[in-house]
Amino acid sequence: LITGLVGFSTAFASMIMGRVAHRFDKMKLMSVLLLIGTVLMITILKYDSIAMILHIENKLVVFFVIYMAFYFIIGGVEPIITSTSALQVEPKDRGALFGLQAMMGSLAWFVAPAIAGPIVYNFPVERVLVFVPIFLGINLVLSYVLRKLMNRIEKKEILLDA
Repeated sequence: LITGLVGFSTAFASMIMGRVAHRFDKMKLMSVLLLIGTVLMITILKYDSIAMILHIENKLVVFFVIYMAFYFIIGGVEPIITSTSALQVEPKDRGALFGLQAMMGSLAWFVAPAIAGPIVYNFPVERVLVFVPIFLGINLVLSYVLRKLMNRIEKKEILLDA
């Protein structure tokens, strides 16, 4: 049930981001979503304290709500990456781009258990959750670097066209 609701949350976020993302700078929006996701995953580490402060007896309800919010926020990142990268290539090359993106996604699904396995095996669940904001933070830094790099490339192209 939880996995199904997480999948629904991610799909719902993708639909909403499709409507919202064109109104804002996509790279900045992606960075904001990654930052919010990082904050949510840091918050989930203290779900039991949050439940106690809110006087909620079932701590898992708090965990689940934060977990769903996390996947809703993070679910908007992939469509932004897909649409942003599609705008960077010629229409005739988009099929190859989408194939490359699908391949990278499949490789990530393939490699993730090899990375997560030793972490899960060697650490308790609470510590495992610490790794998620770390990886999100790395993604946040990489998206910032990529945005700066793209801005430099665009400025050079404008100068060359002038």
